[in-house]
Amino acid sequence: MSINDRVKQVRNALNLTQKEFGEKITLAQTYVSQIELGGRDVTEKILRILCLQFNVNEEWLRTGKGEMFVENNNILLTRLSKQYDLDEFCRILIEAICTFSQSHRDIIRSFALSIVEAADAAIASKDTTDNEAENAITFRSDRLTKLRKEKGLTMTELANEIGVFHSLISKYERGEQSPGPDVITLIADYFDVTVGYLLGRDDKAKAPLEASEETIKYALFGETEEVTDEMYEEVLRFAEFVKQKHAEKNA
Repeated sequence: MSINDRVKQVRNALNLTQKEFGEKITLAQTYVSQIELGGRDVTEKILRILCLQFNVNEEWLRTGKGEMFVENNNILLTRLSKQYDLDEFCRILIEAICTFSQSHRDIIRSFALSIVEAADAAIASKDTTDNEAENAITFRSDRLTKLRKEKGLTMTELANEIGVFHSLISKYERGEQSPGPDVITLIADYFDVTVGYLLGRDDKAKAPLEASEETIKYALFGETEEVTDEMYEEVLRFAEFVKQKHAEKNA
């Protein structure tokens, strides 16, 4: 391999076109092409410019012995940047750390470790929160199956009633997929049960009724406007008396 061939090797290693390569060493593109084809000699002036401009190893360029480039900090940083896809900030940071004293490096190391520990703690906390949320929302597929069968519906019929795909009902009941909050609400409303029952939080399908005082008065006395607070309280005291008697009897 001739020196002319090695000049071409340098250009290819730098990933430069003949025009770009020539501009950096003040040569025309046609001149660079002629050198690479062996039509022109590599003069001492061109050789020195190549070595200075691109940190080319002079011995390698002349004889082919040794490495193509002379290693220096810039070359090493360039290789690291390409290998690990580092941006300009990371490159400057690495270069700066290399120039720091050991005591300053220890400070940066401690700071970096504290950031890593804080990040790990945040990730662990998020995982715990996610797990708690997942455990808190566990859809009871067996209860969906029970409700559907009690109502005498096929999966397709239930899917049509609540407006979802038939395949989803099948996945819900097999426990392969949990419905989202909106679908859970649709199912609860359709079967007239609580969301808590579908999620396994409540054992009773329906929430206890909460009647207002006016509703209770109407149930006790009917349509009359003569129900006073005293009458109502008397009924409540009687109910408590019956309750106590019943409790004593069963004691």
